[in-house]
Amino acid sequence: MTTETAQNVLHRKVSQGNRLRDASAMTPARALRLSLGRVADEMWGLAVQTQGIRSAVLDQQSALAEVQPDDLILVAAGPGGRFGLIAVERGVLGALTEIQTMGTVFDRPVPERRYTATDGSIAWLYVTRVITAVAATLAEHPQAAQWQGYRFEERAEDIRTAGLYLNSPQYALSVATLSLAEGKRTGDLRLILPLHRQVPPPRARLTGDVAEGNGFALLPAPVTVQLCRFALPLTRACRLKPGDLLELPDHVLDMAIVRAAGGHQVARGRLGQMNGFRAVRLDLPPRPGAGEEGTAPQLEQEEVADLLPALGAAPETEQTMETPPLELEDMPQSEEEDEDEMPFLAGGALEDFPDWEETE
Repeated sequence: MTTETAQNVLHRKVSQGNRLRDASAMTPARALRLSLGRVADEMWGLAVQTQGIRSAVLDQQSALAEVQPDDLILVAAGPGGRFGLIAVERGVLGALTEIQTMGTVFDRPVPERRYTATDGSIAWLYVTRVITAVAATLAEHPQAAQWQGYRFEERAEDIRTAGLYLNSPQYALSVATLSLAEGKRTGDLRLILPLHRQVPPPRARLTGDVAEGNGFALLPAPVTVQLCRFALPLTRACRLKPGDLLELPDHVLDMAIVRAAGGHQVARGRLGQMNGFRAVRLDLPPRPGAGEEGTAPQLEQEEVADLLPALGAAPETEQTMETPPLELEDMPQSEEEDEDEMPFLAGGALEDFPDWEETE
């Protein structure tokens, strides 16, 4: 390898390292600073210098307080039906109007006048290009989504009208102090955009030895056994009082459903007893990829409800009320009832429950 070739290789490596360092150091404020000057130069050859940028995360009231009474207020519609505001000071708007209509910026005071729809279109042409350029510059940045998907909604007549559009809990504020056409015009450009929160990816579910190795086997996993669900006439449900009995179907012991803490079904089973305690023999669903032998078909909650016979007489009104699931631990024992008539609620031998043998 010659000396010149070695120098070229070294130069390429140094340049690549500089580009990677610049990309990692890119921030939304820096991307906004670069985009404000680049867009104006590419569109009209207008020199725009950013003298400072102030950023903050504000609530609705504080964000609206940043808008000044003399600002041109533009409403930007963002992703998810959320709205933001763009506030342009009169000096910045004057420079944008002159460069687009007369091709130059004059060194004279900006006239005081009412804003029009044309002013909104002139300002938005520059603002939308700047927002798009910031999003492109932050393509690999976590906050790139903050600057994507905005379109012009309308020009707000005043601050009160603009405040009616704010429907996001928090807003990202960026205030850029600009010097246009070598100082002939100065002013602030305020971007008040809905704050974008990154949603973390769902965590992988740990099973088997992986879960045990990470200590997950020691975590409590509460489950609920649901006996059945049924509907009652609203008039009867309103008359329920402590001590009332609810008739259950004869085959309800075969309809037990085991639910996890989140309420989703994890297994079905049959209610019985083992060693003098109430127990449930589980009928687990087949695992992914396993054969279908030895597994029972799973019934959805609606299918289970369809299998239960109608209870009681016809409803007295068309309105019905669904009772919450009846859990075994919620079934109080009655001291007044005869044990022969209510073997399920009585203590002792649980004669009506099938006996389950312990399995290894």
